[in-house]
Amino acid sequence: MRIQSWVIRAVTSVVLAACVSFSGQLRASPYIACGVDGAEYRVVVYSSDCDLRVTNAGPIRDDLPNANVYALLGRWHVGRSECNRYPNGVGHTGCWYTATGRLDVVINSGWMALYGKGRDLLVIAEHDDIAGISYRAPAGYVKIASWHVGGGATDGHPRLYDAYGRTLSSGWIALCISEHRVGDFDVLVERDDCANRSFALPSNAKWFGSWHVGTGHCDEYPRGVGLSVESRLGVAISSGWLTFVEWKE
Repeated sequence: MRIQSWVIRAVTSVVLAACVSFSGQLRASPYIACGVDGAEYRVVVYSSDCDLRVTNAGPIRDDLPNANVYALLGRWHVGRSECNRYPNGVGHTGCWYTATGRLDVVINSGWMALYGKGRDLLVIAEHDDIAGISYRAPAGYVKIASWHVGGGATDGHPRLYDAYGRTLSSGWIALCISEHRVGDFDVLVERDDCANRSFALPSNAKWFGSWHVGTGHCDEYPRGVGLSVESRLGVAISSGWLTFVEWKE
């Protein structure tokens, strides 16, 4: 059983529930502030196969970033289209509950997406399991993380739409960063299910979204590669959580 207590942020007050409108959207209130963190790039919930939750305060819909400011740089599927109590994605909303901290949108199954104010970060197809085709990082970019989607599925259903419009039903995804921005952003391994270990983010890392890789099954096959919080080297996991961060000065 995967237990990610760090995912479900403790924001359960009646006041917060009252800040959710009948349409399921965050609305202006003295208790919620939005758009105050100046995020340059962030991972958000693009859509959900099930009900959305803002932390554990009830159903809500996360408004996507303003298309006049943010570009969609790739989106990928998490979970297995099963609506249960296990989270598989936590999206950054750009909103804060002034009493207790950040508002997160949690999904069991659905689509996560990277949005940005530029194209210094790109989500790209790295390897197509079905076609047997591999792709290199674009010129001027380097890979900083990768993860697997699809589990070998041959159903033809896309589980990735990358920054260039390519799709994958099963294969590896890479997050690439332009060479002149290396060191500004990373993807950290925040939870290794198979080692039963969670890792606190460094104090100089600012959280901008998390997603689960693997299914909780532990074997020798990697399904996600990110930066170790402890060694700051790349590490592979069979099942666990990857977290997108910006390094603060």
